[in-house]
Amino acid sequence: MNRLFKSHKSNFKIILASYAATIALSGCNSASGANSSNSPSPQSSGSVLTIDSAGVIPVFGASPTSTVIYVHNNSAAAINGINYTLDNNSPSSISRQQDNLASIDASQCTAIAAGQNCALKITTPSLNAQQTQGSMLLKANYSLANKPNSFSQLINYALVDSTSMQTNDGVKFKSGATIYSYGNSIGYATLYLYGSGARQNYIISDISVNKPSLKFNMNLKQHTIIANSVQAIEVSSPIMSSSIDATITVQSVLVSTNSSHEINVTTHDTTNKSLSDAQFSNTTNVAVQPASAGAILTTGTLPLINTVNGTSASMLIQNSGNQDAVIGNISAETGISGISGCSNVTLASGDTCTINFNVTEAGGSANITIPYTGGSASSVAANVTWFNGVGAALVSVSIANNPLSFSATLGAIIALSSLSSMSISGDNIESETQNLTISNNGAADATLSGIGLVDNPGYLLANNGDCGASLAGGSSCTAQIKLGPVSSYLESSGVSNYVVNYAAAGQTPAGVESTSVAWNVAPDLPSINMVASVTGCASGDGITTTCMGNPTATGGSSSSIQVVLTFTNSSSVTAATTISLPESSSSLFTVPGYSLFSNSCTNGAAANNGSCTIIYGSFEFCVGKFKSLACPLLNKLVL
Repeated sequence: MNRLFKSHKSNFKIILASYAATIALSGCNSASGANSSNSPSPQSSGSVLTIDSAGVIPVFGASPTSTVIYVHNNSAAAINGINYTLDNNSPSSISRQQDNLASIDASQCTAIAAGQNCALKITTPSLNAQQTQGSMLLKANYSLANKPNSFSQLINYALVDSTSMQTNDGVKFKSGATIYSYGNSIGYATLYLYGSGARQNYIISDISVNKPSLKFNMNLKQHTIIANSVQAIEVSSPIMSSSIDATITVQSVLVSTNSSHEINVTTHDTTNKSLSDAQFSNTTNVAVQPASAGAILTTGTLPLINTVNGTSASMLIQNSGNQDAVIGNISAETGISGISGCSNVTLASGDTCTINFNVTEAGGSANITIPYTGGSASSVAANVTWFNGVGAALVSVSIANNPLSFSATLGAIIALSSLSSMSISGDNIESETQNLTISNNGAADATLSGIGLVDNPGYLLANNGDCGASLAGGSSCTAQIKLGPVSSYLESSGVSNYVVNYAAAGQTPAGVESTSVAWNVAPDLPSINMVASVTGCASGDGITTTCMGNPTATGGSSSSIQVVLTFTNSSSVTAATTISLPESSSSLFTVPGYSLFSNSCTNGAAANNGSCTIIYGSFEFCVGKFKSLACPLLNKLVL
């Protein structure tokens, strides 16, 4: 909310009422499956068998990415008979497309020697503009001391944007990674590099990390990366009592296309190289969680949901920490309903759970929030984006580290900024104005109709600002909401909604978005002052007679004495008879021995410093002045 101004009167007034964990990148042109001797010494505690935390695997359009992820035997004994399963985290419509799911080749990793690791082959699905990302749950089942055991890991993948696929921008990371201990003294993550551009070759001139405790499992210097290909590299770190934040930098140079060179297809090392002057640098971050990190919930990325094929979907969550996560009631923003699974359960370290839900048929984007205890964070939020249409173009996807959060734009997707509560005084002077931003996060132009406030009083108004009848994809406009000024001696409050109805070519049904604003008007009560005075003269046969501003008489008669009550309204609010003000009824005042003579306050004191009077006189005065009219006799109450 952008508050423009809030004006105040200068005179008297009475009353005025998503932590982001990283994940390793993945993808590889060649995968070695045999056990490796690059692992540190085996650990005696924690998870015996672990799968690296993994980054987002880069996928180049219609071509699936084949790569590896490393599986570690952290024990002092060999593990045999390991069985691997893969669960694709997909909407119901995608799960029916069995020819385009992620897959694994675990034939080389069914047995892992003590203290060794294995590069397990994985292949992502192919992606497109309507399916730009996804995740899979890789699970290793094995037996230890004749007892069944298992370990699971979420692996995310995402489409490389078309600009990066066409622009020579060197060797790049898709994302960073977070290393977890899983109860061991050393943790691992698999990072992934890819070559940008279309038909270029790059030489990695250097790859380094700014924290010496982190180590790579291979030396990629002088390694060749071909455009639109992916290379996996593993990084390890000791688990400390405090967290470690490290930056990894890869530097590369473009191989000249006019020179001859040979590439070893096995090692990707290059001979007879002729390098151009183009040099590139790219960085990513790696976080290492401390030994006492507690519970850490992470989420798998959900593919974009095309509601033409169905509105139901599911999302995987995992406890990547080393303590139990006690999950509370899972909630979601508007557009997501029917949530089931995972609420009010305890998720042990390494365990996973599936959240099922439905989305509206019209396009939208909303977060699912999973509250939990057992770690330093209190909740994790995952974004879900859905659209309705065929052939809608994807404009942008911005991916953060695990748990992933992203914003995708398909078709026309209208979003409204939030509005803050508004409050003014009912003094007919004060007002408050704030801006409302209307954004089209989609690719298609949106036709706006029926925009404005509903359930609003006449003094809460909106103007369209620079918003017209249509809003281009990727653009925004600004409207204004104004409360007041209004004159009110009563407090009033409520909640009103700003609604935008919109449509786009080829997108059905039409969409509607709204945002609410709470408002309050505090009463501006009249400020009434009363002054009493006595005028007239007393006469007769009494001992003392006085004729002055305060006449008195001892004995005798006082037929011309008047008691005058003058009420002055010093505020800007009219004192109406509907308000319980002193002058609204002369019966509130009596003067012993006197009767009401006149009352100009029956309609309240006039606004803007107006005044009125109530006059009392003696009975003799009333009869003497109006021979045929006697003033009514009042109860004898004292002022």
